[in-house]
Amino acid sequence: MTRTLQTSPANPDRVGSLPEWFPLQWTKLATPILSPRERGFDSRNVYNVAACQQGNTTTLLVRGETREEAPTLCTGRLGLAFSEDGVTFRREVDPVLMPDAPYEARGVEDPRLIEVDGTYYLTYTSYDGNKARLCLATSPDLRNWRRYGPLFPEFPEFDHWTKSGAILARPGRHVMYFGDYDIWMATSDNLTDWEYRPEPVIARRAETFESRLIEPGPPPFLTRHGIVLIYNCADRRNRYSTTAALFHPDRPWELLDRLEEPFLKPSLDWEIYGYVNHVTFAEGLVQRGDRFYLYYGGADRHVGLAQATVPKGYLAG
Repeated sequence: MTRTLQTSPANPDRVGSLPEWFPLQWTKLATPILSPRERGFDSRNVYNVAACQQGNTTTLLVRGETREEAPTLCTGRLGLAFSEDGVTFRREVDPVLMPDAPYEARGVEDPRLIEVDGTYYLTYTSYDGNKARLCLATSPDLRNWRRYGPLFPEFPEFDHWTKSGAILARPGRHVMYFGDYDIWMATSDNLTDWEYRPEPVIARRAETFESRLIEPGPPPFLTRHGIVLIYNCADRRNRYSTTAALFHPDRPWELLDRLEEPFLKPSLDWEIYGYVNHVTFAEGLVQRGDRFYLYYGGADRHVGLAQATVPKGYLAG
C-alpha cells in the first residue's frame, strides 16, 4: 500500500531553525499506519508503541484497548506487529503482555523497548486504577516475559507515581530517563536494578508548550554532540506535542540544551480528534538505512509515523 507523505513538516507551525545537535527535518504520513480493528484487544484504541529493528523487520509492541470493556475502563494490553518496510504492519490477534498482578489491574501501558545481547528489556506503566508505576520486564523472544515489578515503589514525588522509562544501554553505567511531570534519571549496572537521582534533570517550563507535564519518549540515542532525548509534553490546555533535549555524554544528568518548540504536534484530524484530543505522543524509534522512523500515538486512538533523514556523521560511533 502506498501512503502519501504530509508535505509540510511534522510541526507546520515551526518558526525557529533547528540546532546542530538536532538537525532532523521530520515529515509525517498523512494517514495512520495502525487504527483500531473491528474486534479484539485493540478494537477501541491502538497507540503509544515501542519499536525495535531486527534485520529488515521492524517490530512494534502496541498498546491496545478493547470495545468489549466500558470506555471508562480501557484496560491496556500489549501486542505485536511486524513490517518489512516500516510502514505496512501485520498485527497478531492476541496480546503478549496482559495485566497479571494487582498493581496492573487496570492496564499495562506505554511500552519502551531495547535489545541487548539477545535480551529484550521492556519498561512499561502498570496502572491499578489509582496509581501508575514504572515497571520492567525482560524476554528472549518478545512473547515470554519475566516481570520484575515496579522499579521505584517508594519514589517520593507525586505519591510514588512513576512512568515512562527510556533506557540508553552503554558500557559501564546504563542510563534511564523517566517521569511524567518532570523528568528524572536513573542508572544501572545490569539493566534490571536501578538507582535514581533525587532531583529532576529536566523541569517543566511555565507558560510554554510544556507547562503541564513532560515525559520521556523513545530510548535516547548518542550523537557526536551528546545524548539526545526525544520527549513528550503537554501545555495547560492538555495539548500534547513532542520535542527534544541534549545531555552531556559523560554526565548524562547535565542538560546542555533543549528545543524551544515542538518538532511534532497535532495538525491532522486523526491527531486532533480521538479518545483524547490534541495528542501526538512518541515512544518508538528505529533507524532504517539513513532514516529515522518515529512511531507515535495520535489522539490516543491511532498510530502515526514521522520520518527524518539522519545526516552522515551525526550519530556517535
